[in-house]
Amino acid sequence: MSAVERELQRIAVELEEHGFAQTTFDRLGLDFDHEAAGRISSTCENKSSGEEALKLTEHVPKDGMIIVQDKACIRDGQAFVRPVVDVLFRDSPRARASWSLYGLNRYETGGFFGEHQDSTGATVLIVSVTGRRELTVGVGSAAQRVAMAPGDITLLDAQHDPVHTVRCTEGPSISAVLDVPDMLRSSYR
Repeated sequence: MSAVERELQRIAVELEEHGFAQTTFDRLGLDFDHEAAGRISSTCENKSSGEEALKLTEHVPKDGMIIVQDKACIRDGQAFVRPVVDVLFRDSPRARASWSLYGLNRYETGGFFGEHQDSTGATVLIVSVTGRRELTVGVGSAAQRVAMAPGDITLLDAQHDPVHTVRCTEGPSISAVLDVPDMLRSSYR
């Protein structure tokens, strides 16, 4: 069994048992494209939140963050994250053909996105492009904090749909948020 296959099995177990898992480009056998990350950061710099994102998140406390849905930013983001989807969901042609990049979340240092669930019916991937964030998954004593830096990937299981919050510790910080219509664990159990 290859190192990538072992990593996919580990992720699958964590998703099933805990509702979330974290990995990296490196552990998936991928190179992190720093040049593309810089382009995404530049393209998203002076954008505002997309109207759809504003409507869907109006009930969630937030400050110092926007959800960019600009077409050029989305196109650049899709090219950046496609290899991640292709490795994680290599046994799911449906997932590889029909995933979508919801938006690029851009945070300033200290910015936050309050407690929420994505409730998409899909596995959610949060791919860190620039900056640093702290993601808290779960609530109360069961909550776990996950540090995210460029190249880190957090997966949220569709069935568990865990509550989570985000706080930017070093900005500007951008993460790509994808919806993938499959549960990774079902492919590797």
